Amino acid sequence: MCKIVVIDTGVDIGNKYLKVRGIDGISIRRSKKNEMAYSVAHYSDDRLCIQDNIGHGTAVCGIIATHNPNAELFVVKLFDRDSLQADEELLCFALEYILNYVDCNILNLSLGLCLLESSRLHEVCRQLQRKRKYLVSAFDNNGSISYPAAFETVIGVTTGCECYHNNDFYIVNNSMVNVCAKGRTQRLIWLQDNLLIGSGNSYACAHITGILSKDIRNHDPKDILVGKCRGVIDVGEEKRATFINPVAKYKKAVAFPFNKEMHSIVRFCNQLCFELVDIYDHKYSARIGAFTNDLLKFLCPQNYCIRNIENIDWNSFDTFILGHTDEFLHILGKPEFKQTLINQIIEHDKYIYAYDDLSEYEVPKDREHLVYYPKITKLDIPVCPFGKLYRQGKPVLGVFGTSSRQGKFTLQLKLRTEFLNRGYRVAQIGTEPNALLFGMDAVFPVGYHSAVSINRKDTVAYLNKVLHEISSDADIILVGGQSGTVIRDEGNLDNYNFTQIDFLYATQPDAVILCINVFDDLDVIHRTKQFIEAAVGCRVLALVVFPFHYRKEDTSYQQLIALKDDEFQTYKEIYIKQFSLPVHLMDNGSHIQALMEQIINYFS
Repeated sequence: MCKIVVIDTGVDIGNKYLKVRGIDGISIRRSKKNEMAYSVAHYSDDRLCIQDNIGHGTAVCGIIATHNPNAELFVVKLFDRDSLQADEELLCFALEYILNYVDCNILNLSLGLCLLESSRLHEVCRQLQRKRKYLVSAFDNNGSISYPAAFETVIGVTTGCECYHNNDFYIVNNSMVNVCAKGRTQRLIWLQDNLLIGSGNSYACAHITGILSKDIRNHDPKDILVGKCRGVIDVGEEKRATFINPVAKYKKAVAFPFNKEMHSIVRFCNQLCFELVDIYDHKYSARIGAFTNDLLKFLCPQNYCIRNIENIDWNSFDTFILGHTDEFLHILGKPEFKQTLINQIIEHDKYIYAYDDLSEYEVPKDREHLVYYPKITKLDIPVCPFGKLYRQGKPVLGVFGTSSRQGKFTLQLKLRTEFLNRGYRVAQIGTEPNALLFGMDAVFPVGYHSAVSINRKDTVAYLNKVLHEISSDADIILVGGQSGTVIRDEGNLDNYNFTQIDFLYATQPDAVILCINVFDDLDVIHRTKQFIEAAVGCRVLALVVFPFHYRKEDTSYQQLIALKDDEFQTYKEIYIKQFSLPVHLMDNGSHIQALMEQIINYFS
């Protein structure tokens, strides 16, 4: 005889359609006086303690009974009309109770949690498996990854489209989903001797429990499933290489060339994970001998004198940061320059961190460990069995904008610094190729010279997995987009910024800081705000103004000039009146502090 624990809403005692050898059980309720304490009522003392008032548990028990009427059911009632949501602490308590006090063969959990706060649930599932108390659990009905179904110690079940009969099921290889079974529309036993039609992974799970229960006392569940399945579904093996962040090895670095994409590592050199010792450029740049503070018109933590790349001091560094080089290579007319430079760096046994894709350049096999460049291809896409994704339980703050060149990455660095200084643990995905140099956890380089060759669903799958991997110990997740968000002109394909939309959908920010220019049309700002909020159901918290603009007479947009205080105040009044949002200036320290307070208060 097989004893099956059914953790659910209870069972309809005396239901004429439910025919099993015997029923026993308990109900577990959270104490009204102490939320951390639970009360356990036993069926032997109170037959109504496991009475089902909802119907779901009765339907699950009914399916199990159709497969094995000789089974003995031990019903654990966790849910009732006043407590319908799965609770991690409550579920762990119930499983630990069964582990210690209930002799059984199988546990049926037609339920699950999409988010976990600790490893406690995982550990109790492992202990149950060691005692040969096998767990069968349903995946989330909405299609996401859920627990305990996703654990390696649990038989995770989802609905199979081609499973029409009660005994139909498929084994799934190379997947956290182990079995597809009949979860499609079917007739179910319900309360008060009623029958109704229903569907869902809960019922697919119950079918697998019933099938296993007939032989589980004498066989391993995997052997039973292999012997009775209709076939095998192979979702494909994981091809993603383990990401090893190279930046931890860097101690002293130089950078070349000093173009726009290299400005941020000078402006924020005190936030780098290593010491930046020198900046190099080529002799035709007209920047040799100039100081970075003068060129940037900004007081940086360190004022570098730009040196000639032809006179490089190979003994002063261990890492060479190689920026975008296509423009100056065109000026030089020497396409071989880059390969020659790479060869020299490797010959001197230095690390290379490159902004551009170097896959077409020659690097000796035994020197490949010295070279890193961010690149995302089809090979990096994780397997998402049946499209299942992780849900994110940590707050996600996004920085998006109305156009390119608005300081979105600068704002992300400022926010990152503020969060860290205040003691928060930050997980961050950067879309600039130098993101890892600042200690960010992942890079998705979709900006200038993008090295990302995936889109749409692959982008969602990739970033969903990355967010899950980097966020376990985080208090907040920071993400930031590139360029604009809405279409300004439908007359050219380049105006359709699908990459930005893919990134927005994939990261699903809970709140967004919107970067704007004072020369943006109010309609563009309004449409961008509405689109972002509607697309992912988030809230735009504030507008951050780029501190430069063009003169009115500069119709060709040739020269940016600093925004004066009175000009900013004029625009600020317009924006507050139009959008009813706080407005901050990008390079104003007190404004950044005010923005931080707003963000923290919102998420608190």
